[in-house]
Amino acid sequence: MSHRPRQRKPTFFWQGVLIVFPVVVLALIGLVSLRQDELLARHEAEVRAQTIADDLAQKVWDEIVSAPESDLSRHPFFQIDQHGGLIYPPPYTPVPVPRPLNSAELTAEHARLWRACELSVSEGADVSAAVEACEEFLELKPPDNFAAAAQFTMGTLFAQHGQPAAAAQRFDLLLEKYPAAIGESGIPLQPLAQLKLLELAPWLTNRKKFKNLPSLDLFLSNTVFHPTPLTPHLLSLPATMPGAGVASNTAQNRLLSLPGSQPKYDDGPYRPPDDARRRAVVREVQFREGRVAYGPIPAAKKVETPDEVRRRWQETWQETWQNHELARQLYETARSHFQTNNAPTLALLRIAAGNDASQTATNRPLLAAAAGESSVSVPRLFWFSIVESQSSGSRPSVSSQHWLAMSTDLQNAGLGVVCRDENEVGPALTQVVQSWPQFPEYFGITLELAGRSILSTNSLSVLVPGSRGKAAGSGWVATPYVVPPEVLASATKSETGTTFLRLNVHLTSPQMLFARQRERTRWFVLLISVSAAGALFGFVSARGAFQRQRQLAEMKTNFVSSVSHELRAPIASVRLMAEGLERGKVQGEQKQQEYFRFIVQECRRLSSLVENVLDFSRIEQGRKQYEFEPTDLAALVQGTVKLMEPQGAERQISITAIVPDEAVVADVDGKAIQQALVNLIDNAIKHSPNGSIVTVGL
Repeated sequence: MSHRPRQRKPTFFWQGVLIVFPVVVLALIGLVSLRQDELLARHEAEVRAQTIADDLAQKVWDEIVSAPESDLSRHPFFQIDQHGGLIYPPPYTPVPVPRPLNSAELTAEHARLWRACELSVSEGADVSAAVEACEEFLELKPPDNFAAAAQFTMGTLFAQHGQPAAAAQRFDLLLEKYPAAIGESGIPLQPLAQLKLLELAPWLTNRKKFKNLPSLDLFLSNTVFHPTPLTPHLLSLPATMPGAGVASNTAQNRLLSLPGSQPKYDDGPYRPPDDARRRAVVREVQFREGRVAYGPIPAAKKVETPDEVRRRWQETWQETWQNHELARQLYETARSHFQTNNAPTLALLRIAAGNDASQTATNRPLLAAAAGESSVSVPRLFWFSIVESQSSGSRPSVSSQHWLAMSTDLQNAGLGVVCRDENEVGPALTQVVQSWPQFPEYFGITLELAGRSILSTNSLSVLVPGSRGKAAGSGWVATPYVVPPEVLASATKSETGTTFLRLNVHLTSPQMLFARQRERTRWFVLLISVSAAGALFGFVSARGAFQRQRQLAEMKTNFVSSVSHELRAPIASVRLMAEGLERGKVQGEQKQQEYFRFIVQECRRLSSLVENVLDFSRIEQGRKQYEFEPTDLAALVQGTVKLMEPQGAERQISITAIVPDEAVVADVDGKAIQQALVNLIDNAIKHSPNGSIVTVGL
């Protein structure tokens, strides 16, 4: 026996899924899109930060490296050879080392005449006798050191006894023949002879005959660039001393290279050069093949007297000497950072064929290092500290400070090291960073130079939304950070595998960076919320409609079943009675009339049921039309009760009507009201037990 499959009741699951699913998909796509938007914003920020880091690191590197190399006169500078020895400023011994004359170098005749010279000078004999003894000694061509001492002694004797021309001739001869001579005290005789010539100049009638008579600027330059223990004293001599001329076109200095010819000034007023001349007067020193600028003597801004010119030049050379002393002190402190290479090396400095033979011995380039000698290497950048509580001899007093040293290859002139004070480096680099164009507020910079922090994270602040006061209103407020800001990008500058500069770009305000993205997030969340609320409302409404439709379908099913049952019973009764009458089984007039009455009653019942079904269909389709007219409701109720009394009598149920005696008139559709009463009374009869009373009241 086959079983028919059980029909499933319709559910709301898939309808609900179709309503909610688009909203869920939209929300998921939106969340993914927002996440991608945030990642894209962060990626763009990282790319921008990396671009800023690369460009700014190059700018900082140029400020540190290129600027000092292009103008060595702005910063303390020293030059070393491949062994770490000082080349520039010229080194010297602050305390002179005595160098007594060795009489063993003299022959017997030389020794006798030299003792005679010394005896004549010490006993204060007649100047002619002393000079004669010295000249006799010089005629035998003694060693240079003895000859230079004799010339200086003769010049001093002539000057003391009022013979300036003779004295100047001896000093001039000493400078020409023995420029490198050193006295027994360890002091070079050249600056002393030049000083004597300057003192004798006012009493000389024909200065042109003295080839080595210096001007004040020439004397001061030689004093600075040929330093001796007497240099500080010589630079402090009064600029107005007799004979300190402004310039001399006869003085020669092989160590100076002056562009253009130098003008000759007499003792009259000195007028400043014109603009073209002021631009051209730039002095350089050529020392051991390395040309190092020490800057021009400041041009005059007004008409000056000779004394004012001399004083200005003297102050300039004193400043130059102080800079040299500072450079020597920095060199002594920085030497600890020089690294010794024990492997044999070739010299950094090489002499080219055909060098100028007129250069003095002290100005010749260094020769190649001998095999097996050690050389030194200097880091490209390094920091060192210099501490000096008080002045040391002639050197300037330097407070405790840190210096940045930058080495540069001077090719044939060794290595140059430029030193910059930390108090100058920090503000300069800070200015470079702060002046960088189009720098977002939510970025911060930290800078590390040669292992030392120039801009640390302590200088960074975090921007958060807040109040900036009543006048400014709300905005972004800088606050100290709790956790160091994240590093978005980093750029470095390295040489030979060593990192000398590191620049980091930090994200100091993520809230400011993602402000627009968060604004889009808020709008999207609002949109999703409205969509979700709409979907929820639609879900509830659709579910309610579904429930109502299902209930209505059940009611229809029950109605059809009930109508079918109601129709089946009277039709079966009418059929049985009609077949009985047709076959002649019902005998008797009275019995036949009763059957006829029952058939008519059942037909009316069927008509009433059909009419109810039709009315239900019309009502559902909205096609039911009502005819309103004045109707006596009391009479309508009584008539309906009398109509239903036979049906009630069949089930032994009595039907009574309770209505007022007077008429109750109302504008209604009488037929519709009567049909409704029929249905109600019919339901009451069906569901009431036998012997019951159905009461209809108005």
